[in-house]
Amino acid sequence: MAVAILVGSGYWLAVRSMFPRFTERSSQRWRSPLFDLFIGLLLGVPMVYFGRNLANSSGGQVPEVGGNLLVGLALFLGVVGLTGLASYIGNGLKVPGEDLRSWKATLRGGIVIGLLAGLPILGQYVVLPILLAVGLGNALMSIRDTSPAPRSRVERPREAVRAPIRNTPQDNDRDGASRRPRLPRRGRNPRPREDRERGASEKTDS
Repeated sequence: MAVAILVGSGYWLAVRSMFPRFTERSSQRWRSPLFDLFIGLLLGVPMVYFGRNLANSSGGQVPEVGGNLLVGLALFLGVVGLTGLASYIGNGLKVPGEDLRSWKATLRGGIVIGLLAGLPILGQYVVLPILLAVGLGNALMSIRDTSPAPRSRVERPREAVRAPIRNTPQDNDRDGASRRPRLPRRGRNPRPREDRERGASEKTDS
């Protein structure tokens, strides 16, 4: 179990650091892994089967090396595809204040996967083969997908912004006395009817 945690976490951190866009696409695909499981079983089972038959055949050293390479390629792609799962699990366990793109999320997810795969019987013969199959399909589909990785959006609370009251400089009236600046129309109280009529009559007289 300790070997699975250390070795697996090292692989996943290396893949994440070298291929960040691939890791993001792989992490997004782990939200619905059933299709990737089907692809992984469809391609992984024949690869492992024919690879082991070639490795165990008596045709010489070349078929044996080719069979081992075929099996190793299937396992390698399965491990690479688990990088997205490690990041996906780690992001669900992130602590407050941590950067969204921190490498610590992948490390936490790798520890969880190592604990699951290191179970005595259930992990070695059930959990680990299923994870490798889904990882194989995930890696192939993530490599095939050339669209840019979706960027995570951080929601920011919207604050009500009120327009400040404009402070106009003090003006002088006709008699030379200073008067206070007038408030905007929205902030002023309506004038009484008498004042409005008085102002209208003064304008007509002038």
